[in-house]
Amino acid sequence: MGLSSALRTLFRGLSPRRPAPRSSSEQALVDAAEEQLGRKLLALDGGLGLFRLVHLVDAFAQCGAPRSVLSIGSGGGLHEAFLALRHPAVSICGIDLRSPYAEVDLPNLRFLEGDVLQPAFAATLPKADFVFSIECLEHIQEDTRVFSRMAELVEPGGSLYLEVPFASPSEQ
Repeated sequence: MGLSSALRTLFRGLSPRRPAPRSSSEQALVDAAEEQLGRKLLALDGGLGLFRLVHLVDAFAQCGAPRSVLSIGSGGGLHEAFLALRHPAVSICGIDLRSPYAEVDLPNLRFLEGDVLQPAFAATLPKADFVFSIECLEHIQEDTRVFSRMAELVEPGGSLYLEVPFASPSEQ
């Protein structure tokens, strides 16, 4: 079983909605992109990239069917690209201080470079049904301010998902 098949098997049942049927040639492109992303996630931090993705996909599924996603501290953009690939009807935006390296061009995925604490940049940010941050907040000096900004970006009735496994008890 290839990595793409393994990922599909792993995430079966976690998708809040089924993607539109694809032609065999479109599906082959999706499978190839999924395979490439899966390999990059597997190589990320000794496999922790896939571990983080499993938790993210589960949180995404528990939120029902978000129409928009905002990632704060998107880093390389691999998790965002995976969500965008699996959910083509969902608008996904990743925000980070640096450029992503995901190398995936999808119509429902975009990345913004900037600091969410800068008022001019923050004023341009979209609100979303599902806002998430993975292992980012614990590395930020002004974590309380960033957390508040994240919460402000959640649409009413939406969800905020934070993954901070390496935070100290006081940070938690």
